[in-house]
Amino acid sequence: QTHEIEAPPVPCIVVSQSDEEPNAMSISVNDVHAPLLTLNIDLRHDPDEIEPIFSGGCWAGTVLWAAALAAIEHVVLHEITVGDEPKSVLELGCGLGVPGMVAAARG
Repeated sequence: QTHEIEAPPVPCIVVSQSDEEPNAMSISVNDVHAPLLTLNIDLRHDPDEIEPIFSGGCWAGTVLWAAALAAIEHVVLHEITVGDEPKSVLELGCGLGVPGMVAAARG
């Protein structure tokens, strides 16, 4: 006799940028445990404008890193409470702060 094991739901994370507004980013997060969450972000710095300052690299506050997407997935898939007490989430880095915003929105 065989039993099918259902895989846990994977959050859907959609990142989109507008051709008309290259500094605008929309990040939508949805899973079975939470309603759709959409963050609209306006990047203050245009990477092309600050390139002379930071030539040869990526710049803080202008990139949504792959590690941020993994952190968002972790926050969405796992309860961030211990007993009745919420856990603290500390995000360190030089990205856009999206994992922290998602954690805050999830409570």
